[in-house]
Amino acid sequence: MKIPALLLSFCLFAPLASGQGTGHDHQAEIFLGFSVLNAQPDSLLDSFNMSGGHIEVFVPFSRKFGAVLDISGHTGTVDAPANIFGVSEIELNQFAILTGIRYEGFQWKSLQGAFRLLVGASTGSVKTDLSDALWIESTNFAAAFGGSLTLALSDLISLRLIQPNLLLTTFGGESQISRRLSTGLVVNINR
Repeated sequence: MKIPALLLSFCLFAPLASGQGTGHDHQAEIFLGFSVLNAQPDSLLDSFNMSGGHIEVFVPFSRKFGAVLDISGHTGTVDAPANIFGVSEIELNQFAILTGIRYEGFQWKSLQGAFRLLVGASTGSVKTDLSDALWIESTNFAAAFGGSLTLALSDLISLRLIQPNLLLTTFGGESQISRRLSTGLVVNINR
């Protein structure tokens, strides 16, 4: 129920971008990138890295603000703490879908900085290497705050040099703040 509500809220923002005079050279942009999530669980596990993909759709509705739909998925394997039911390896997966606003902070020559504030949902799962594996899956509230630094290569393509975010999630009744770092290509969709 949470994910359709997120998509609906994004769709409500997007039509605002159709007006002329937004101050942008493009109507929308799509970011496709590689991402590393440094999970910070509040449990028996130490922090660990998960890798995955990151997609972001941005539609401007004014010169400085626009709507964002942010989708990311990460997976990773970590050694289990000693003496945990004979488990030696734990596989963790996380998928997040967020929506919110992006503020165009600055532009200098071909370099552009932006900040974003997003809310949505995150689902995660935990599996073990045992045949009768423990399987936990949970979907909960998620939020992200961060920025990005993008270098325009042409009118059509830009390089997202870095996009750091703090991602707040809850899993198994525990809150965690993870660091997500993404990089990749941005496709600008011109008017």
